[in-house]
Amino acid sequence: MQPAESDVDNGTNASFWEPHQYSRTVKRAENANKLCSEFALMIQERADIEKAYAANLRKFAARLDMFVRTGLEYGTGNNILSGLAKEAEDNAELHSNIASGLISPVQLGIKNWQKENFHKSSISTTIKEVKNFDSEFENAQKNWYKHYKHVNRCKKEYFHACKVVRSLQVQVQNAKNEPFGTPEQLRKLEDKLRKATSEEQKTRKAYEESLSSLSDVTPRYIEEMTQVSSDALGLLRCLT
Repeated sequence: MQPAESDVDNGTNASFWEPHQYSRTVKRAENANKLCSEFALMIQERADIEKAYAANLRKFAARLDMFVRTGLEYGTGNNILSGLAKEAEDNAELHSNIASGLISPVQLGIKNWQKENFHKSSISTTIKEVKNFDSEFENAQKNWYKHYKHVNRCKKEYFHACKVVRSLQVQVQNAKNEPFGTPEQLRKLEDKLRKATSEEQKTRKAYEESLSSLSDVTPRYIEEMTQVSSDALGLLRCLT
């Protein structure tokens, strides 16, 4: 569900409880899936570096060993070259083990966790869990949001009625002070003011009732939103 621009505070400080601000929590779940993929790729890249370094060390060790076998060097020089070859082979083994340790269990663990917790839809690239969180948040906010919009509508009508009353009060006062005004003109303005005052009282009552209704549904709203949020953040905590 796409929110109307007038309903959304695009500021970074907007509260989670405001209309549609749960989208940031949903986005975190979506990003968690992307982060898993990025982490796996970075780990693979590092493992490949370790493998390549180990391979180069083994080539170097093999070249030294082959040179020693030619018999061109002997004595102390031969011992030094043999030692260098062994050190290169030992380091190659060390970096091969690092590469293996990165792939399993680190990369494999991330991939398995991602596979268990995030599932792609068969008809789109949308992650099912992300879509579910979005739907659950929307359902949890639906009734409260209806009351919230009603409050804003009543508030707007009440403030407009107040503005009309203040304007007519000024007009009536000016008409009383106008030496060339007629009683009929004053009577019409006073009649408009009475109607506007009645409308102001009516819209004020509606505004107060809408605030009361919103207050009544807020506790359940907070409870349901908290539950969905806990489920979403619980999934993210598993990643950390």
